[in-house]
Amino acid sequence: MGANQPNRSTSQSIRSISSLHFAKVVLDSAVPHLDREFDYSIGQNHLKQIQVGSKVAVNFGRQTLNGWVVEIFTQSRFANKISEIKKVIGIFPTLKPNVLQLARCVASYYAGNLSDVLRFTIPPRNAKAEKDQLQESSISYPELKPDLSMIEAGWALENRIGRFTKAAILLQRFDDWQNFAIALTKTAISQQKNVLIIVPENSQVLSLLKRFESELPQLLIAQLSSEMPAAERYRDFLRIYFNQIHLVIGTRNAIFAPIENLGLTIVLNEYSDLFESPQAPYWQVSKVAQLRSEIEDSCLIYLGSSFSVDLYSQIKGANVKLLKSISDQTQKVSVTHDTESTNISKSRFSSTVWQILNASKEGPVLIQVPRKGHAGLLRCSSCYRISTCSKCGGSLRIMHSTEKPNCSRCGRLHLDFTCQVCKSQNYKVSQPGQSSILAEIGKMFPQRILLSSSGQKRLYEVKHQPSIIVSTPGAAPKVPGGYRAIVVLDAMSQFARPTLNVYQEVFSQWQELIGQLSNKDEANFLISGEVDEKFLLYFFRSNVVGFLENELAQREVVGLPPIKQALMVSGPLKEINHFVSVLTESTPLQTLGPVTHWERPAESQIAVITDEILNLVLSARNHLKVVSMKGKSSIRLQVNPSRFI
Repeated sequence: MGANQPNRSTSQSIRSISSLHFAKVVLDSAVPHLDREFDYSIGQNHLKQIQVGSKVAVNFGRQTLNGWVVEIFTQSRFANKISEIKKVIGIFPTLKPNVLQLARCVASYYAGNLSDVLRFTIPPRNAKAEKDQLQESSISYPELKPDLSMIEAGWALENRIGRFTKAAILLQRFDDWQNFAIALTKTAISQQKNVLIIVPENSQVLSLLKRFESELPQLLIAQLSSEMPAAERYRDFLRIYFNQIHLVIGTRNAIFAPIENLGLTIVLNEYSDLFESPQAPYWQVSKVAQLRSEIEDSCLIYLGSSFSVDLYSQIKGANVKLLKSISDQTQKVSVTHDTESTNISKSRFSSTVWQILNASKEGPVLIQVPRKGHAGLLRCSSCYRISTCSKCGGSLRIMHSTEKPNCSRCGRLHLDFTCQVCKSQNYKVSQPGQSSILAEIGKMFPQRILLSSSGQKRLYEVKHQPSIIVSTPGAAPKVPGGYRAIVVLDAMSQFARPTLNVYQEVFSQWQELIGQLSNKDEANFLISGEVDEKFLLYFFRSNVVGFLENELAQREVVGLPPIKQALMVSGPLKEINHFVSVLTESTPLQTLGPVTHWERPAESQIAVITDEILNLVLSARNHLKVVSMKGKSSIRLQVNPSRFI
């Protein structure tokens, strides 16, 4: 079955083979053994429409599938047998050669289908936007004066724009990042090179876009974000496709933007977990950016007040050049650890926390809590054991004060709570959530303005006024002039996730929070709850390099990524055990696991550790195709996932 052996009814009619044109098509299919090119003929009615990069519909067996044309040629050994392309989708061949080349590299590195990667490269089509789109037109570059004096060795970096270079700039203050992005962009534009800036969140896209429109209105700018209206997003995509922009600002998928004449790519906060795709093949922006920089011979710059351990290992290995910002702006911040209270209770705050809350009468105070909802963890009132689900063993929580407990793992609602150990039917809140803490603060300060920010109900900016903002991690709104104080409640809960990068993520996220404090003597950053003393020491001193050096040293002792490389195999226990045994039978490799997937209790995981990931990925991918041909497979492969077991 397939394009090369179609139904007889769809085969070519008898005519001159020399007058035919053919196309190699990559099918839009997630099935591993269909990850190859298929030959199709191009009918006379489609000759002028179909180009390399066109999206088409084709017959495949008894079904119709979409696909992308990746090559056009005039001879095929299957000429008398193959099907004709059924339909052309869209007006333009939206898959550019440079993006196709990058997608091939990403698919190979991350053990995925090419079609899986191609889905990320082009946003959903909008017919009206296509009809309104003007064809390609030349753009001129404004004359801008570059100035990289704020960067250590900025003069050397200026000469590397438009040449394969990887560098990381360690910022002294995170809220200065826009100034650096603008300075770097001006340098590239002055050399008549285009720029791509990738940030973790849409709020940062909008904020940076506003700055550029204010300071450099002569630039032609496009944005790409999943939160944009579909028509607007596709319209900006087409502007990029037709070379009508100087600068692209976007979130994760924008790394595949079809921008040409690329001289500079900037990635902000490459450690962010938002930069790892949650869908197969689970690619990461940092690696894709490096692949693109090398393919297109362009400069790649990482900006951040901290870096991932993986990036630091590249810096230490001299694969990435470390630069530092030059600034005489000193952050006058008092960073303290609340030793009075090591376990925040719903009904009681320590005196230190209370004093900071009371200081909100002088300006905005941010309270960061580890979880949203009413209660993140419940305990039995009699035996004090953590309350768990009777079905899957997951911990129970309460999302709203009027609701009954539900399982954080399987979502099951427990209308009649019963302790699995002592059979008591009473429970108490062990770890209060955002709503219960907000209610408690409201009782303490009834006249104070109270605001909350989390996830989809996020505030992006609030006024500088006496107020208390209760936020979950990563959802703190911006305040003009900065916060009067920031408190991290129940700090130990932020380290509870069973992932390899949890300390790195918390360290980096707290570094960002410090950058949101007011630059005044009375500004205070308070950590309340149990925290590893060594971790705190690095954080108190803002010793980013020391922290990363320590993290890397610990991983070196046990041989974990990035010291070694890892292929994570996930799926039903029986399947992954057999799969890994085949992978390791010819070349014995270290394995970790199997362990139960902490978010999917029906799945297990095994990590295969190696020095050479590409050879292992190739073997795993070939074996997965064999398994796929024999029947449906539930196995998932991830290369160096950020959420390592």
